[in-house]
Amino acid sequence: MKTKIVLMLVVAMAMFAVGNVARGDTVTREIQVENDDAEEYLNTETFNGGWGGGYAQGEMYLDSGDLEVGDDAGGTGEFWQVVALQYNQLGIPQGATIYSATITFTVDEPAYGVGNSNDFTILAEAVDNAAVFTSTAYNITDRARTIAAVAWAPASAAAAVGTTVVTSDISAVIQEVVNRPGWSDNNRLTLMIYPDVYLALPDPLTGAPGPVTSSVFEAGPGDDSASLHVEWIMGDATGPNPPNGQPEVSIDTDLSWNAGVYAAASNGQTLYFSDSFDDVNDGVGGITQTATSHDPGRLNYGTTYYWRVRQNNGAPDFGVNEGRIWSFTTELLAYPIDGNNITPTASSVRQADMGPENTINGSGLDANDLHSMEPTDMWLSGEEKEPNRAWIQYELDKVYKLHEMRIWNSNQAMESLFGFGFKDVTIEYSTNGTDYTTLGTTHEFAQSL
Repeated sequence: MKTKIVLMLVVAMAMFAVGNVARGDTVTREIQVENDDAEEYLNTETFNGGWGGGYAQGEMYLDSGDLEVGDDAGGTGEFWQVVALQYNQLGIPQGATIYSATITFTVDEPAYGVGNSNDFTILAEAVDNAAVFTSTAYNITDRARTIAAVAWAPASAAAAVGTTVVTSDISAVIQEVVNRPGWSDNNRLTLMIYPDVYLALPDPLTGAPGPVTSSVFEAGPGDDSASLHVEWIMGDATGPNPPNGQPEVSIDTDLSWNAGVYAAASNGQTLYFSDSFDDVNDGVGGITQTATSHDPGRLNYGTTYYWRVRQNNGAPDFGVNEGRIWSFTTELLAYPIDGNNITPTASSVRQADMGPENTINGSGLDANDLHSMEPTDMWLSGEEKEPNRAWIQYELDKVYKLHEMRIWNSNQAMESLFGFGFKDVTIEYSTNGTDYTTLGTTHEFAQSL
């Protein structure tokens, strides 16, 4: 008999559309002064051979002639460092909607070689107005980090000197800072690029080594220094709830948001809501209202919904901000039980590699849930006749309300001749492991062909 707890996955898609925009702007800013880009060593290392010396964890470097993202040790990949950049007086107002943001670097030297990790995370300092960099130890890692974070794997290992390398879109990172109540258009913004291997350490103070790819970029100030490019707009609705891209949302959720700064006091909101991205993007079935919340009624399980809120602006221009498209995915009707939370036991086992654990660990199943004919991908009871007949039991880590359980019966190549699979089956369940209740009557399992 082959039994498996059904596994189901939810994919939450975050998609965006831009309609008519107003009161927006674009800003591009290079590093203005030498101390606006900095490096901090993340582990203590001593060079072996060669020119000697070493680095101390937390040591700051403010006047480097270049920026080594990831590693600063000429190819070993074990001298980790974090790079940080600062930009001042960007002119982005508090509460603006950031539509796109990237950093463009210029390659200064060939990469130091490829380590085991070329994965980095870009974050911002979670503060209203960042303090300038100083030589005080740990002046980067001691800074609070945004919750928003963006993955980046620089495509610079083989890039020629003088070419440019652009980061992933970091709009979500800057958005978190701009949304802070104390942010101002003249404030200073700090962006930090950390090696993922460092962020994954249980205790970052250990600074454990591990090869990291190094990308070497031009330092500032200058036209070829790290250049931040941001596109933003004022007046869009903000603060969607459920948050954009949120999975596992209750089917009884309400929608709410913050009105744009120019929205009319009456009927300033037009909501578009659907499980069709195109309908929301095309403005089908809008609901115009004054409130910044809406009850969509009970939603369907396991469904991705899209929505946006157009802002119908008041005086002086009475224009509109079409707004971004947000999305969320509702909860499933049923959820998989992790195999680590299931303990299978059986009345007997034919041989060691045909134990009951094969019924919960995915053995023999392909991407289409079709099962192999390999005997060692299944459970097979012993040859002896059992007084209470063959049985298999699943002990769970807690009480669940079971939605469904799919069973793959024995389907060895000789199944049609010998009938190894179960036929007449009694199913019993218990909430305490002592008192059992029979589910229905005897169940007849189909024979595999």
